[in-house]
Amino acid sequence: MSLRKYIIKRTLDSLITIFLVFMLNFFICYQNLSEARGLPESEQFTNYIRFVFFDRFGTLALPGSPNTLDYVFERLSYSLIILTVSAIFAILVGVASGALASFKRGSKTDFLFSAFFITLIMVPNWWSAFVLLATFTPPFPVGKWHSFEWINVPFLSDPVGKTRDFLWHTTLPMVCLTLSMVGVYFLVSRSCIAATFSEPYLITAKAKGLRRRSIIFRHAFRNAIVPIAAGAALIPVFLINASISVERVFSLKGIGDAIYHSLISESELPRVDVLPTLPAIFLLVSIITIAIQYALDLLNYQLDPRLGRSMTDGAGLTFSLKSRRWKSRKVRLKRFMSSFMKGSSGKLGLAIILTLIAFAAYRPSFHWQIQK
Repeated sequence: MSLRKYIIKRTLDSLITIFLVFMLNFFICYQNLSEARGLPESEQFTNYIRFVFFDRFGTLALPGSPNTLDYVFERLSYSLIILTVSAIFAILVGVASGALASFKRGSKTDFLFSAFFITLIMVPNWWSAFVLLATFTPPFPVGKWHSFEWINVPFLSDPVGKTRDFLWHTTLPMVCLTLSMVGVYFLVSRSCIAATFSEPYLITAKAKGLRRRSIIFRHAFRNAIVPIAAGAALIPVFLINASISVERVFSLKGIGDAIYHSLISESELPRVDVLPTLPAIFLLVSIITIAIQYALDLLNYQLDPRLGRSMTDGAGLTFSLKSRRWKSRKVRLKRFMSSFMKGSSGKLGLAIILTLIAFAAYRPSFHWQIQK
C-alpha cells in the first residue's frame, strides 16, 4: 500500500471515529443536561448541533459568565503541558529500563527492575500523590500553577522565570503522573526487545562480537520500536484518568478537576444535571486522542517497512491476498477456540463478563424494584 493510499485510508477512519464520538457525546453527555430534558430526540439533536458549533457549549454559571469552550481550553492548556512532559519521561525511562532488563533477562537486575515497575503499576496514583504531598511539601508548593507574583506576568516578558516558576509548582504532579505510566512502558519494551533476541540477525551480531549497547539499540530496539510506538496511543487515556485524582490531591485547577466538578457538586454530591463542561471535555479529549493515534499510525508506516510493501509477487504482478487472509483468520480463530475451550480461566472470565453485561442491561428494572 502506497503512502498516499495509507494516508487517505487513515484519514477516513479518523473522520468516521470522530463522527461516532460526536454521536456518543450526544447520547451520553448532552442528553443529561438540564436544557435537553423533556424534549423529543429530534429537537434535542438540533439543539445539540447549535450547542456545539454556534453556542460553543454554552456559558457557565460562574463569575463573569465565561464561555464553556474558553473555560475548558484554559484548563486543558495547563494539563496538556504536564501530561506531555510526564508521558515523555515515562517513555524514556520505561523504554531504557526495559531494554536493560531484557538484555539481562533472568538476572537479579531483571528481577529487581520487574518487581519495582510492576509495583508502580499496582500502586494507585492517588496514593502516590498523597505520599509525594506528605514527603516533599513545603519545599515544592502545591495548589496553584504559578506563584502569586507570577500569575499576571505575561509569558513573553520573562519566559525563563515564568517557566521556572511553573515547573517548581508542577514537579510533584508530573512525577506522580510519570510513575503511573512508566511501568507499562517498561513491560512493553522489555517483552518486545526480548522477543527479538532469538532472531538470526541478533545471533549473528553477537557472534561478530558487537558491543552490548550496539546490539540493544542499533539492532534489537529498531525492530521493537514499532509496537512500543503503537502503545503510545494509550497514554492520553491513562493520563487523563490519572489527572482527575492527581489534580484533586494537589488542588490544581486543570482538566481533571473540571471533569470531577462536571459530575460532582461543591457539596461533594453527584449532580442531577451535569455541567456543559462534560460534553466539551469529552469531545475535545476524544479528538486529541484520535489525532495522536493518527500521527502515530503515520509514524508506524515510516518505521515498519512491511506497511509500505505493494501487493505484488516477485515478478511485479499484482495479486489478491483476500482469500489467504480469510483462510488464515479462520485458522487462527479455530486455534483460539480450541485452546479457549480446554482451559477454565477463560470460561470463568467470560461468565463474569456476561454476568456484568446482564446486570448492566437490567439495571433500570433492578433500580425500579428497589425504589418500589
